Amino acid sequence: MKCANDAKLRSDFALQIKSLLKSTDKNQQEIGYIAFEGAKHFSHSLKREFTREIVEWLRSLQPSDAGQTYTVKSVLISYDILESPVKKDYIDFVFDKLIKRGTNIANMQLGFEIFYKIKPKYEEYHTYFDDVFARLESEGSDQIKTEIKSGLLKLIPSKTNKKNRNFWDKLEKYK
Repeated sequence: MKCANDAKLRSDFALQIKSLLKSTDKNQQEIGYIAFEGAKHFSHSLKREFTREIVEWLRSLQPSDAGQTYTVKSVLISYDILESPVKKDYIDFVFDKLIKRGTNIANMQLGFEIFYKIKPKYEEYHTYFDDVFARLESEGSDQIKTEIKSGLLKLIPSKTNKKNRNFWDKLEKYK
């Protein structure tokens, strides 16, 4: 498709991709994801605007509906060029709706998969890490406990520091 030089076609294409990614149908999301990934001709500004809307839509979902795999992953396509507030909203969504209040292991795994790529730091998001650890301590399901602990352990930085050492030590010692 040669819409790179036509603003109207680019805009229409972006609207179509957004509608696919905002669908709860996994197949439509996958098509939207592939199209967005291939939309190299979108400007950074358009990608930021587009992704901001996707993050807002994701945040509007209930935890039971939050595991929209391709839509969640689509944010990573333009993550590096996003504004700080949008990144924080996305991280809030992943921590809160996929992990902390996640209703199933698949959602938690998706959340941790996202975090393996963007590597949120304990120092910046300590409240979220602490809340997830609190869930680990209070969770009744051994399967979910195992998923949370193993997911968090994979996020340990190569070097700990004064600000994060207590958290990571406490996590490693947790039974």
